[in-house]
Amino acid sequence: SEAIVAVADPTFTAQNWETTQSVQLSAKQDDDGADITSGVVAYIVDQSVYNLPDSQRKSVLIHDDDSPAFVIAPKTLEINEGSRATVAVKLVSKPTFSDSSDNRVVVDLYHQNPDIIVDKTSLTFTALDWNSSQNISVSAAHDIDFHDESTSLTLIANKGDYESVSAEIGIAVKDDERASIVVDRQSLSLSEGATATVVVKLSHKPSGDVVLNLEQAGLAWVAVDGDIERTGLQSTATFTRTNWNQGRKIGIITVTDEDANDESGTLGFTATGGSYDGVVSNLSVRVSDPDINEILTTGLENPIYYTEGLSYTFGVRLKSKPTGTVRVSVAADDTILSFSPSSLTFTPTDWKKAKNIALSVSQDTDEQVNRPAITLSAVGGGYDGNSKVFNTTVEDDDAKRIIITPESISLGEGDNATIELRLSDAPLGSVEIQNTIHIGHDISADHFSIVPTTAVTFTADNWNVKQSRRLELTDDDNAQTETITVIFCDEDNVYRCDRVVVEAVDDDTQGLMISPAGSIAVNEGESVSVDMALRAQPPSEVELRLTPPLSQTHLSLTPTKLVFTKDNWNTVQSVTFAAPLDLNGVDERFEVPIRVHEKETGILDTDFGTPSLSVEVRDRDRQTSQTTPGIVMLDSLRITENINSSVSVRLANRPSGSVSVAITPSSAGTSFLRVGPILNVPHKINLTKLTHTLFFDQDNWNRSQSFLVGSLRDYDAVGRQAELVAVASNRPMIPSRNMRRIKRL
Repeated sequence: SEAIVAVADPTFTAQNWETTQSVQLSAKQDDDGADITSGVVAYIVDQSVYNLPDSQRKSVLIHDDDSPAFVIAPKTLEINEGSRATVAVKLVSKPTFSDSSDNRVVVDLYHQNPDIIVDKTSLTFTALDWNSSQNISVSAAHDIDFHDESTSLTLIANKGDYESVSAEIGIAVKDDERASIVVDRQSLSLSEGATATVVVKLSHKPSGDVVLNLEQAGLAWVAVDGDIERTGLQSTATFTRTNWNQGRKIGIITVTDEDANDESGTLGFTATGGSYDGVVSNLSVRVSDPDINEILTTGLENPIYYTEGLSYTFGVRLKSKPTGTVRVSVAADDTILSFSPSSLTFTPTDWKKAKNIALSVSQDTDEQVNRPAITLSAVGGGYDGNSKVFNTTVEDDDAKRIIITPESISLGEGDNATIELRLSDAPLGSVEIQNTIHIGHDISADHFSIVPTTAVTFTADNWNVKQSRRLELTDDDNAQTETITVIFCDEDNVYRCDRVVVEAVDDDTQGLMISPAGSIAVNEGESVSVDMALRAQPPSEVELRLTPPLSQTHLSLTPTKLVFTKDNWNTVQSVTFAAPLDLNGVDERFEVPIRVHEKETGILDTDFGTPSLSVEVRDRDRQTSQTTPGIVMLDSLRITENINSSVSVRLANRPSGSVSVAITPSSAGTSFLRVGPILNVPHKINLTKLTHTLFFDQDNWNRSQSFLVGSLRDYDAVGRQAELVAVASNRPMIPSRNMRRIKRL
């Protein structure tokens, strides 16, 4: 046989003929994997010496060293998601078959990953093409997650000596997507005190629960609420494998502060869990502050009259909280005025407190009236460039003048006081002194008067005799303490004018009148009106702002702003507090802040304080305990005979596990009522069942499911009435004894 080769033939001579010689046999490699029985033949080359048989035969069994297997290249595939790769497969050895009826080796291909696509389901090899490679194309489809995956393609052969021979091709899929937090906007602009929502979801399905941390360290001007449906700020938001792609409303709440600075920064939402560890999404937020930086003064109200040789005091403070130290300097364009100190320093902690400056008026030798301007200017703390200018009149003490005593009076509402006037020098003739009243913007001229109203007349005989006038202040509607300046002047300008300063002290207190006050209760599905008005007339238009809950799922306010003027301040205006129906069975409580701002500037008016209204929303589906959930379904329904109608059902509360709800007619309805599922053509469905069951779990408990109810057709003209009973149970078709779990329609 050609399968066996003798390495060297033995040679015998006269000397060694009786010595046994060994013959080394070598088996050739072949292409199959079968054992072979071959023969070894020994024969004499030269028969001239020995007269022996031509040959002797010896049988030899050759054990094949080839095991049936596959040649695979490459043995492992690396595929990018959305791409494909090719692997070549052939047999190690020529197949052998015991049955010649079908001399084919069929290699079946199997895989269990739905995202892997193989272009064929099997390979076929024969004794002719067993060593010719056949290609398999493997593709990796896009999926909704972001995970790299490892899987395999299994090869299993049948027929011949390859029966049940198997191999695996490793497949490593590199995902082309990365986990991210998707926010519906990249930036947000708000006014101070305003709220807004952004919608957040995950980019891909997580491997488990993902928790977003929403706490913003170091950003005191903003707060983030992870669940606007719940009372209070939630510092986290959780996504699961079922709701990862459902947008979650995240509340962005800006905080009202005392400064006038715009704020800006970046909010970071950081994820943990579900293969999202360390994933961060940023939101740029800019907050516009309606407040303004301004220098405020007391004692420098126009008109400003000073007298030579006297000293005065005025106060200075800031309108808004500075960002740092502010230096306010005071100066005049005439050396007749001097100040002590000439500058004041304010910090973020004492900016509200008025600080006094002493003003001294020096004497000169002339009799001229001086009109210097006082300038206040600020530097630092965000107040750079802020200044105020006050024009003043300095009356000469050497000139003839009108003398009034006292120079200042404090009057309460309903009070009166007397002042006395005289001249410093005798006139040449008759002098008439007229008065001019300068009243602040917060008091009406109707509430202040001088009695009598006639001019004061002096002559050469009575110039130094004091004449009196009575100053009267009546009640007004506002709550402002104001300054009234009454100036008395000689019509001929021979005598220098003099004045009396009246402090009109108001006995009213500003505030809000709210009815009902303190707290209200609103039943779910109903509304309550709250009346509001001001206690006193405001100095200018004010806007009353109510801050509703960020989510109005449980409570809505209409309107959220009321405007009061000098004319309608005591006219009652109403706000409606409405509680929509919700999906839970829980009472909610809210604290609704009420703030009053100047309408024109938007600045908070602190005279009204910081009132609020406590609101309790009493849930219609209120639970008595956690073990008494309810079913939400219509209470009544009118249907037409032989026409189906749909009814929606949901649970009132999230269950602790799976819940079935069985819908069945009452005993009075079993003769004519039928129920069933909703299909594509509900009006054509012939309902035959007396029971239809709906299934709920912790994920779909608040999503309505519908069923059909219909009445069998009869041939009378009589209407019928019965109940459908919905019974919930924790195990299918086992009714609960708890009546809270039974709903009747």
